[in-house]
Formats: sequence, C-alpha cells, structure tokens
Amino acid sequence: MHRHQPRNGVLPLAVKAPLGMSPALLLARIVLFLAFLPVGLSQLGEVDFTGEDAARVERLMNPIPAQPTPVTEVSLQTDEMVSEDVATKDSIKARRLYAIALHIESAGLGSPVLFAWITVLVAVIGSGLILIGVLSRVWAFGLVILAAGDFMIGSMPEVSASTFALFSMPTEIFNTFIAQIGTFALAVIILLCGPGGLSLDRLLFGGHASRRAYLAEDDEDGMIE
Repeated sequence: MHRHQPRNGVLPLAVKAPLGMSPALLLARIVLFLAFLPVGLSQLGEVDFTGEDAARVERLMNPIPAQPTPVTEVSLQTDEMVSEDVATKDSIKARRLYAIALHIESAGLGSPVLFAWITVLVAVIGSGLILIGVLSRVWAFGLVILAAGDFMIGSMPEVSASTFALFSMPTEIFNTFIAQIGTFALAVIILLCGPGGLSLDRLLFGGHASRRAYLAEDDEDGMIE
C-alpha cells in the first residue's frame, strides 16, 4: 500500500473521495436528510407531559423561582379550587423537545433546554445543508453525535437487557435500532469521505489548482486508493 510522502516537508491536508463515489455519497446525504429532518421538525410540535415529567418540564420552562406572594394578597381557596389546581399541574403542554431536555437532565448535563434546542437545530438545519453539500463534514459530525445519542436513549436499554436482545426485540424496536445504526454509519461516511463531487462544498472549496494537480498526479501514480 502506497503512502503519501511529504513534498517540501508538507503533507496534503486531506484526500477527498474519488469522483466515482459521488453518486453513492449523494444517496447517503439524501437518506440522512430524509431521516433527520422529519424527526427534528416533529420536536417542535407540542405534546402533553403528565405526572413527574410534567413537574420537571414546568421547572425547566420556569427556571427562576417565582417571587413569594405577599401575605396580604393570600386568599382562602375552596376544596374545588385546590383540586382543580392540582389537576392542572398533573398535565402540561410543551414542545416535544422537552423530552430530550429531560433525558439530558437525567444524564447530569447542564443547560438541558439549550442542548435540546441545539439538537433540534442540528437535525433540521444540518440535514438540509448536508443535502445540498454545504460544510458537510461539520454537519455530519453533528449528526454522528445525534445518532449516537438517539441510540443510547432509545435502543441501548433494549440491547443491554439480555445477551440475545437483538433476536428477542419487538419488530418495531428492532427496526428503530437498525435505522439508528444505519444513519450513524452514513453520517460517519460523510464525515470521513466528504460529500462527493455532487455538492456545493466541492464547487466552493475544491482547493487550490496546485493542490488539485498534486492529488491528480498521485492518483495517476496509484498512490490514492
């Protein structure tokens, strides 16, 4: 196997994927777009949180404690008013992304709501920019993190439940597991190989002419495999 030898003491920064791989890389980008965009958009919708989750979401939505009510303004409440207030606190409507925030908080990380918003923005904006091939490696890295986190939250408990978990999973959970592994692998491929020739990255950041000539010469010599 041939390796690049330094010229003038400088090694090329990266070797891009051969142009022949461009259709396959484009297909990978399309799949990532179709996989992450709907999921990201769905996180912006509202759902009902109940029980303990409702209390935690309410706390995340209102992190600053409310000012205590002056004693002079305290009024007596009837039993019906108290029961109605408790029922209201048992359920709260919030964006679905707060479910992500709850998992982040359970993992002991700070700023769970901020990280939840970042997750959604990476899924929506990152998948769109990967589709057209803009800063593809940067967004692919973000999608790798999202896919790994989704696996850890969604499928890891089922996989670690038993030695033969893959063969005893319900069909829906198994299909989700395969989809998570597939999207993770595709994002890693884009991260390592780049978006291919059918992308704006190749058009905008194709590199200096001398560097392209350098790679072309090595390609002719069989040094790029």
